[in-house]
Amino acid sequence: MKAVLKDGFEVEIREECLDDWDFLELLNEIDEGNGGKIVRVAKVMLGEEGTNSLKEHVKETAGKASVDAMVGALSELLESLSELKN
Repeated sequence: MKAVLKDGFEVEIREECLDDWDFLELLNEIDEGNGGKIVRVAKVMLGEEGTNSLKEHVKETAGKASVDAMVGALSELLESLSELKN
């Protein structure tokens, strides 16, 4: 399914993550303070290609993706998933 960030960037979210216990466990680990799991969340939610596409989208002029920008974009996508589930 397609998701669109507020800035207009479109990315495909893998629908199977909506009903995946392992994905939910990853999100729980982040809630419990293991922020390093966000990389795995991105790859499960977007796949390798989608994660790379998002990373390219948020790259700054210095040629690297800002952690804050990636986390912000992923948070926005996770919020949209929450809305889809309800």
